[in-house]
Amino acid sequence: MYLLLLSIPFLNFILLSLFSKNVWLKNIFNFVIQSKFFLLVLTFIVFDEIIFSDLSSFLNVMIWFQSEILTIYWGFEFDGLVGIMLLVVSSISSCVHIYSLEYMGEDPHLRRFLSYIALFTFLMYILISANNLIQLFVGWEGVGLSSYLLINFWYNRLQANKAALKAMIVNRIGDIGLAVGIFYLFNFFGTVEYDILAVLNDTHSNIMFKVGSFQISQIDLICCCLLVGAIGKSAQIGLHVWLPDAMEGPTPVSALIHAATMVTAGVFLICRISFLFENSLFSFFLICIVGSLTAFMAGTIGLVQNDLKKVIAYSTCSQLGYMVLVSGIGGYKEAMFHLTTHAFFKAGLFLGAGSLIHAVSDEQDMRKLGSLHSFIPFTTIVMMICSCSLCGMPFSAGFFSKDFILESAGSYESTESFFIYWIGFLTAILTAVYSSRSLYSSFYDEVQGLKKVYENIHEGTILMLAPLFFLVLSGTTYGQLLFEIFLGYGNDIWLFLGNFKTKDSNFFSAEFLDVYFKQNLFYLVVLSITFFFILIFLIWKNVLWESSLNNFVMNTGLYHFFNKKWYFDKIYNSYINSNISYLGYNVTYQNLDRGLFEDLGPTGFSNNIYYIATKIKQVYFGILYQHLLLLILSFSIIFVFFLSFNNFF
Repeated sequence: MYLLLLSIPFLNFILLSLFSKNVWLKNIFNFVIQSKFFLLVLTFIVFDEIIFSDLSSFLNVMIWFQSEILTIYWGFEFDGLVGIMLLVVSSISSCVHIYSLEYMGEDPHLRRFLSYIALFTFLMYILISANNLIQLFVGWEGVGLSSYLLINFWYNRLQANKAALKAMIVNRIGDIGLAVGIFYLFNFFGTVEYDILAVLNDTHSNIMFKVGSFQISQIDLICCCLLVGAIGKSAQIGLHVWLPDAMEGPTPVSALIHAATMVTAGVFLICRISFLFENSLFSFFLICIVGSLTAFMAGTIGLVQNDLKKVIAYSTCSQLGYMVLVSGIGGYKEAMFHLTTHAFFKAGLFLGAGSLIHAVSDEQDMRKLGSLHSFIPFTTIVMMICSCSLCGMPFSAGFFSKDFILESAGSYESTESFFIYWIGFLTAILTAVYSSRSLYSSFYDEVQGLKKVYENIHEGTILMLAPLFFLVLSGTTYGQLLFEIFLGYGNDIWLFLGNFKTKDSNFFSAEFLDVYFKQNLFYLVVLSITFFFILIFLIWKNVLWESSLNNFVMNTGLYHFFNKKWYFDKIYNSYINSNISYLGYNVTYQNLDRGLFEDLGPTGFSNNIYYIATKIKQVYFGILYQHLLLLILSFSIIFVFFLSFNNFF
């Protein structure tokens, strides 16, 4: 059953890409809907066995490759962490498949689009169910390839080409870090299997790497390399620049990448090998700083975006920062809980935005929308509910998961926890600000668009509305339904690595948090609700974004700083990309490729021999005494050389 669950997306990819050319679209629709329904049924059965029946499974299918010192099995591991990820990936992938049948129905390349999504899902399954880091790396690279294909689906658009290349190149940086970390890990432990690494970890934690008087723990080096991979995939600060540009792909692609697959891989990696990070205090500190800065940075940039999809994209980046920062204090359960709830309401936001864009003739600039609540009421309700969950409104899924992250940060007594607690507090307020702005500008502001666009506004069919209803229902109820599974006191159902549990050091103190932090969290909820409604009122009265406060932001330069995305693109383009391009052409290409390598290569070698032969021919005129003279001089030089050589030694 487990292997059947993994193979269904791959079979879908094969059938849709190779055998669907001459098949009617109606039959393809029926096939996709039935296969996704079957996949969901299998997922819930597997989830029940793993989580509620506490039955972890370990499968070694075959030997993948074998050398003298390394044997890698093509194996799978189904424990509590994988069960949660299977629920997330299968549910959202099924919703995206069905939603795409209507959203991409007029596209002539619908079959290719569906096959890419199926391939994306299959490779994500390989990533999360692998029992070793080599197999995980196959899925890791595979989802990167699939994201390139999906972002660049409309390949005749220049911006889509550029966005896909940017995503691929930026992720290569993280992938190199992950690959180096895996090599170093194998060299250090002699294995890449999770279970064996969990046993050997404590016995190797104090070995140091020394260079002269400088020394550093080898576990710190390994964890830093692996963390680079997680930063690249989960779009953390520095390597986050690819994520907003990924909006150039179709909207269902955005929902799949941002909610369930690619960006969650980095958080999953940190939780999967959390036993390594437990012995690296430096990497813990680095994770806290990276996650908190990412959350705050993305929140500030989201304030000034006018593209609806980019606002949601930066909110994804911000929420991923929450997941990473809490992992830096050992809150892996909290991170996975927020990953799960965030996946459903963020997919609802993206697909709701897709429904809006589909209704208004592909317009996604919020300045050209307004008053859509009376035209598409169901989409309005979906966006309202998912935005409330994003802001952490009481009784929503985000309220249970995000606020517990701040509780965990407050309960862990250290300098970095104090820093991430207040950064998370400010970011939560920023989330309420840009969420209320995007909602009001799109649905309740005055009409800003063209008359001919508003005359054709319509809701989607059942193929679009049914996935939205499922995601809204899941996004509002899963917070309460899954709370006890993730964070319930005394709960031993959650197994991270089969029989090996991580040190969830802050769990007990978070359950019995000090009243001071509980009060601050209560104030946070009150502030979020207050900002949410007061900002809508101020926008309605034209007080906030078009008057004195807006002028203040413009005059102080904050608007330009946020609108330029903290100048990350400027730094990359002006100081890194341009210098690398100059170095690549003027140094390596002109002097090495066209210079040294060509001279030493076959063509250059033959040309040099011909040149030397030509020079010798010019010296020799065919006269016998000249030939004898050159021969005598040559022997004399050789004799003097050997004589001097023997005397020297």
